[in-house]
Amino acid sequence: MSFHVLYLVIGLLLALMTASWFIQRFRRRTGALRVRHFAFPSRWLEYLEANVPLYRRLPVDLRDRLQDRILNFVDGKRWKHCGGLEAVTDEMKVTIAGQACFLLLGRAAAQDFARVLTIMVYPTARGTEDDPDSVLPPVESWPSASVLLAWDEVKKTARDLRDDRNEVIHEFARQLDLEDGRADGKPILQDPCQHTAWARVMNHAFVNASPPGDSAAAGSWPDRLHAGEPGENFAAGTELFYQNPAQLEKRHPDLYGLLRDFYKLDPARWLKR
Repeated sequence: MSFHVLYLVIGLLLALMTASWFIQRFRRRTGALRVRHFAFPSRWLEYLEANVPLYRRLPVDLRDRLQDRILNFVDGKRWKHCGGLEAVTDEMKVTIAGQACFLLLGRAAAQDFARVLTIMVYPTARGTEDDPDSVLPPVESWPSASVLLAWDEVKKTARDLRDDRNEVIHEFARQLDLEDGRADGKPILQDPCQHTAWARVMNHAFVNASPPGDSAAAGSWPDRLHAGEPGENFAAGTELFYQNPAQLEKRHPDLYGLLRDFYKLDPARWLKR
């Protein structure tokens, strides 16, 4: 083969590679191509779209990032079936990981609930006469480095966005709170400037106050947000931040702003796209 032909072949290969790169870049910008298209199983995507409607709210670039996080989360944790559950299926893993990883979307890649080593999945939080062990033990008695979840509650609270509760988001918000070893409603803050705002917004007087200008409707707002325990307030606020961001921003704009800066996300804007 002459050098002229060799150069021609090399030039054609480079041209094809460059064209492929531009096509993929264009498709990614328009949402036609997902990050990890060749690695994220199509069946997993079906589980996400069926069980995690929050996924459908996400901008395309954040969907790509979430898929990456899910892959790392599923592969990096130990999954254990408990309370009579026969196995932790891929559907369970993806549904749980898909919600937990919402809390990681704005965080550095190394921040992946490193303290959590095991996810223990029960079929239900409610015991029966035939299977009394299916009742989840109290949070205080959980094994260290573990999160316990009831699959029936996980799927129910994930699928219903009208319900302000989300079992997975709540429990993993508690894990963020515990990263510094204290369940005090104050996770590790990356920006030193956030400490003052956090102390002002998440104080006892705030969390026990009625929503501003809406005292008549205070009873309809989730009571757990005003429970007075900082750790629970942070977890409940995080649930509302993702499940009902518009209402949280309207009723407690300071809390919404605090969580927006912490998670580096603005879910209320996702609803306005």
